[in-house]
Amino acid sequence: MTQAWISAPKVMRSPAGYYIGREFKEMGEAVPYDRLTDYFPTRIAAEHVLQTFIYLDPRRK
Repeated sequence: MTQAWISAPKVMRSPAGYYIGREFKEMGEAVPYDRLTDYFPTRIAAEHVLQTFIYLDPRRK
């Protein structure tokens, strides 16, 4: 049986910049799952926002 999961929000990077998002992991491979914020110009700016970021998962009741 293969285990798959979605990470907690974390700082991620794309060609457009840094953002807060989540990864999907399955069989040791991780790929971007979603983007929860706009882009930030630096990792430091994204990390600062992540420290106070509150994510309300719509799947939780």
